[in-house]
Amino acid sequence: MTPTPVVSIIVPTLNRRTLLALAVESIQAQSFANWELLIVDDRSTDGTAPYVSGIGDSRVHLISRTDIRGIASARNEGAQRARGAWLAFLDSDDVWKPHKLATQLAALEREGREWTFSDVDTVDEQGGLLDRRSHVASVGCGDVLGTLLTTQVGASISTLVVSARLFGELGGFDPDPALPEDYDLVLRLAAGHEPVVVREALASIRIHGARRVNDDQYMMFALAYRRFLGRGGSRRHRRLAHRMRSGH
Repeated sequence: MTPTPVVSIIVPTLNRRTLLALAVESIQAQSFANWELLIVDDRSTDGTAPYVSGIGDSRVHLISRTDIRGIASARNEGAQRARGAWLAFLDSDDVWKPHKLATQLAALEREGREWTFSDVDTVDEQGGLLDRRSHVASVGCGDVLGTLLTTQVGASISTLVVSARLFGELGGFDPDPALPEDYDLVLRLAAGHEPVVVREALASIRIHGARRVNDDQYMMFALAYRRFLGRGGSRRHRRLAHRMRSGH
């Protein structure tokens, strides 16, 4: 049995063999090395499984699924098999900066909190920089949940680090395919737990033709606000959620 990792990194994938290799390389390049990587493959047909099996890194594990059940289910299955005290998520078409984990883990320890997210760069399919504007500069000691509700700030899933304890307490990702599962989780996290917000781009989000875009995204976000409203909350946050739901 290998030593227990501090961080379990969960990467769901489906037919992204070439981009997945870049994501894995960015994980292996981390300055913080005590991690395990759980690649959850939703029945890829492009040679993903042989590629992962041939990586030759004992910290990398493949979870092969026999049917396609969606990204939320894949992330939850990775979390269920994780051994680390912390869970980190990376989409298979994105990459991390080398100091990503070290920076966030240090911030979590310093602040004594249970989840964190950071700013991101956006890049094109070849990795060329598209945007380096700060998306989290306005977040600090103010109303993090309010800025997330109004989408003034986005918490990219590829920057999320959360304690396994808190993730389990919240029940993980909602597998409802009609829901933006990452946004729903972030709202549930922010509703009861203050995050550490890192004002540095620690991940690069790749914009490309095959990136998932749902034509029903407005309805999906409307459902996320309805779910939020069903959980109660402060008058201010309920008012914001009502306004955003009406807009969608």
